[in-house]
Amino acid sequence: DEWHLAVIELGNNGRKLQLLLNRVNLWNWPDERYELLWKHFSIDPSDASLRQQLIAWESSKGNTAGLNRLFARIIELSPNDTNSLNNFAYTSLLLGTNLDRAIEIANNNCKLEPKNPYYVTTRALALYKQGKPQDALQAIEALDIVNLAQPDRINLHTLFLAETGKLQEA
Repeated sequence: DEWHLAVIELGNNGRKLQLLLNRVNLWNWPDERYELLWKHFSIDPSDASLRQQLIAWESSKGNTAGLNRLFARIIELSPNDTNSLNNFAYTSLLLGTNLDRAIEIANNNCKLEPKNPYYVTTRALALYKQGKPQDALQAIEALDIVNLAQPDRINLHTLFLAETGKLQEA
């Protein structure tokens, strides 16, 4: 209860927030640090260092919903940031939310950079979510062997192979 009152008392005061964040770091309270980082992000979403810390935290926790929320806010501020758009689309596809927008983003990014392996991966997942596993398989197999060998792409490639009836290859 005292913790929640302390966070409420901070309001939007950046100085108080930083002092409490320093104390939490000293005490090695990771969950409370995370909560304060999100509060700081809500106050200053343009802070690139803060964004990276939250991305690392959410990734380490496997929190796709948290990543999606983070990228949604980033693209509100920077609607032309294709990497953040791609990350938003990818996490949306994984969550099964905002599918129409995610598919549109995936297609647009692939038109801009058709050889970008991240954009190709997102587009392949978008095709799969549209019920087009054969098209998804063709898209992901267009990647070179180095990019195809990345863990997330191996998983998607295996899924697409299985969905197209190529169980032995999968």
